[in-house]
Amino acid sequence: MIVYGGFAVKLRLEEEAKKDPQTAISVSGFLKGLNNVLKNNQGMLDGFSRLKLLEKKRQFEAEFKAFLAQNPELQKRYGSVLDEIGALYEELRRYAPKRNWLGALRFVRLPNTVYMAYRYALEKEKPESEREPGFSEKRIQELLKSLEYRNRQYVRTVDIAMMKAMLKKLVALPADQQPEFLKQITAGKDDPEQAIDQYVEQLFAGSKFQDLMDAAELFQKSRSELERLNDPLIVFAKTYYHEIQPLEEKSNAFGGAISKLRSQYMKALFAWKGNRLYPDANRTIRFTYGDVRGYSPRDAVIYLPKTRLKGVLEKHTGQEPFDAPEKLLTLFTNRDFGPYIDPELGDVPVNFLHTTDITGGNSGSPVLNGRGELIGLAFDGNYEAMTSDYQFSNEITRTISVDARYILFILDKFSGATNILNELEIVGLPNSP
Repeated sequence: MIVYGGFAVKLRLEEEAKKDPQTAISVSGFLKGLNNVLKNNQGMLDGFSRLKLLEKKRQFEAEFKAFLAQNPELQKRYGSVLDEIGALYEELRRYAPKRNWLGALRFVRLPNTVYMAYRYALEKEKPESEREPGFSEKRIQELLKSLEYRNRQYVRTVDIAMMKAMLKKLVALPADQQPEFLKQITAGKDDPEQAIDQYVEQLFAGSKFQDLMDAAELFQKSRSELERLNDPLIVFAKTYYHEIQPLEEKSNAFGGAISKLRSQYMKALFAWKGNRLYPDANRTIRFTYGDVRGYSPRDAVIYLPKTRLKGVLEKHTGQEPFDAPEKLLTLFTNRDFGPYIDPELGDVPVNFLHTTDITGGNSGSPVLNGRGELIGLAFDGNYEAMTSDYQFSNEITRTISVDARYILFILDKFSGATNILNELEIVGLPNSP
């Protein structure tokens, strides 16, 4: 639901970006991030279907339950763990769409800044040790320092468009999932979406706060001082708090309960599989290994394990994102490759594929060969294996890394960064600089 709803928000942003060059610049970072998230989630959905992952997981759970049934002591200890996990997720499904879209409203910058000030006023009424982690004095000071930078990217019309789009997603939910304030806004209206448009326009037009810096002063006020201002955006912040707070409490309770059950489940799996379990990504430093290898995602389609500078130039169109610098074109035309040419490719290698298991946040990780030498940096995974967080496949899961020789080529031939090159110990290249 969020994937396809995200596409709706993306389209609305793109419409706003087309209206004005400055707006396009201001929303470009958010749009790129949104596109990455949407691509990742769509890739996962496609991968789940291709790998028949649901069927595999169901089969795995059936085998797990059969194992427990043959071991009375383990059955007594762990026999209900999957049912308990299932019950928690069933409860989560009842409120997750509402929580997700209410949470997405935090991307609407001005209302969110006002909300943060209101929420901070509430948290200030508690001892600092009892405040929510995001509202410590340190975190709020960091937020205030960032407001001036964020304000330079702020576009009021984009905020309005975003809020309209997200509220329309909320009002499209089943009645028991819709926020109460939206029910009141749309009650008795023939066109709920038009009612939302009018509400958002009035919300922004009636507020004295025009941008994020206007709202910065609110962080100095108490809750009673804020409420006495009776500004529409402060009224909305209070309303939003009463809608989101019960859902946050439910989410926190879910997190605590599921963590305990997952611990029990893992103990049961170790009792079943011993040390033959595939290691989980648990936010600790990981060491993974594999081979440089291409793959075939479907019939008659083969991706070779290495790309070369020729491919960069073949994609060159002169327009972003395929606008190769003129100097790079000249280097290729003159075959001025220096010692960075790959003898097998007859060209400068750019990227390579390998069978290591990475996840989000691993970009920039060093890739070493068997001698411990740096040969590349990981920066992405292949689209067909977005599901690797759930199911690693030796046939299809690939890490994409930039070749160290391309990095050196760019530093040397393109950038002339000899000061950096002189600090490096470069091995394995003929006539290394």
